[in-house]
Amino acid sequence: MTISEIICEILFYLIFIVLPCAVVILHWIRPALFNGLWRKIIIGASFSALSWILVAIGMFVGPPPENGFAYACAFFAGWLYIWFFIIPIILLYILIRSIVWGSQKVVNVIRDMAKK
Repeated sequence: MTISEIICEILFYLIFIVLPCAVVILHWIRPALFNGLWRKIIIGASFSALSWILVAIGMFVGPPPENGFAYACAFFAGWLYIWFFIIPIILLYILIRSIVWGSQKVVNVIRDMAKK
């Protein structure tokens, strides 16, 4: 494995796994940063651009594919790859957030009942 392939692997893990997890954690801590449709669109477009750039770089740095179809897929659909990773992370985040909110409501109802 060459040094350029190692760098691409590290960038792959940082952009496709660590970055979406960091954004979800940031949303948990400061949800006001994500208010408004335009902010969400900008974040989504940024994710797509980073994904496309990383896939394009990986195609030219790594071993060359046997045909041009792989290059065409990287060029036209490289922006999609991050969404295969971020959608399950977002769904897991929604599930955890719903459980936490639901348990907080139950605790509040129990506290109100105990006060009476």
